[in-house]
Order: sequence, then structure tokens, then C-alpha cells
Amino acid sequence: MKSADYFCSNPAVDVHTDIEEVQALCGRLDFMHIYAQRKLIFISKISRLNNDVMKACFDNFCRSDESMRLHCEFDIFVGAPADDIRDAVFNNFYSIAITK
Repeated sequence: MKSADYFCSNPAVDVHTDIEEVQALCGRLDFMHIYAQRKLIFISKISRLNNDVMKACFDNFCRSDESMRLHCEFDIFVGAPADDIRDAVFNNFYSIAITK
């Protein structure tokens, strides 16, 4: 954990924090959240296909560490509807950006 002096004396940290706050207030996401959101939506779409190969890919992803990390980070199950995924990812980013 960084000390308070580090944050007060480092203008780059303040600028970065301000950018995240502006992004959140404008309804925008940072790169990492955009990437996670697109991945979750893609996996959600794969889960609804009637293709055995795609179902096997979905099952393998659900057993992966990355799947568990996304599930825990955004508190949403893999394969959720796209609107629920968008809401969960944005709420996660908003809580991080505003509470810093």
C-alpha cells in the first residue's frame, strides 16, 4: 500500500484518478473493463449456440481460472445475458473510479 505522501507528491496519480472519475461519470470504461466486458459477452453468446464444438469450448472456459476470476470480480455468472454483463462491469468500474 502506498503512503499518503506518495499520492500527494505525485501529480501523475492525481491526473490518472481524475481521468477514471471522468470516464465513470460519462459512462465510459477503461481498457481492462472493456476487455473483460467483451470477453464475457462473447462467452455468453457461445453458451447459447447449438454447436457441440462451441459448447465444449464454453465448458472448458467455465472450468478455467480466468472464468472464476471474472465471476468473482464482477459478481456475475459466465453466460449471463449481455445487458446484465454490461451493468455488472460498469458498476464495478464506477465503484473503483469513484471511491478512489
